[in-house]
Amino acid sequence: SFANKTAQFEQRSETLTAQISGISRLKDGITGFSTALSSIARSGQLSTQPTSSNTGILGVSLLAGATPPAGSTAIEVRQLAQGQVAFSGLIADRTAPVGQGTLTLTFGNATVADGAMSGFTAGGGTPIDVAIDASNSSLNGIAAAINAKNSGVTASILSDVNGARLVLKGPTGEALAFEMTVAEDASAPGLSALAVGRGATGTTVGTPARDASRS
Repeated sequence: SFANKTAQFEQRSETLTAQISGISRLKDGITGFSTALSSIARSGQLSTQPTSSNTGILGVSLLAGATPPAGSTAIEVRQLAQGQVAFSGLIADRTAPVGQGTLTLTFGNATVADGAMSGFTAGGGTPIDVAIDASNSSLNGIAAAINAKNSGVTASILSDVNGARLVLKGPTGEALAFEMTVAEDASAPGLSALAVGRGATGTTVGTPARDASRS
């Protein structure tokens, strides 16, 4: 009927009016955003920020007032940071007594060549003493006593068919090389074979401490 047709036209007209109103509001929002963005850009508050392709390795940020370079920039890592690693000579039985006394760990900068430490300058930290007595004088006990100090030097034992070696790994960084000096108990000598540093003959510095280097 004519009344039904009129009602349908009126409903469609209302729907079309609502759609036009929504589009108008969307246009106003876009215009407002564009105006705000232009204002920020003119004030210098908006600029392209540099990004790192691997933030787990290298972070990057733009200093205030600086202009980012066009295109991409490559960073070449020439040397990874590493901790000093030293190891003892072979000891036949890791459970047998090695000796008694006091081990002293000191951190600083070291000069190393061909597995030997020829120079060492202590840093500002306090040396760490590790007491070794009859209860922990085996290679196993010595490694556990060093680790219990939580000094940053980690002790482990590397074994093969010929015996075992004490392996010491220091924290990463050139200024965190370490010496391990020994004050032996005269009644139970032998601990000096584990000394690490200048003049030590029983151990070898396999890896020197280094900082990362890049260009």
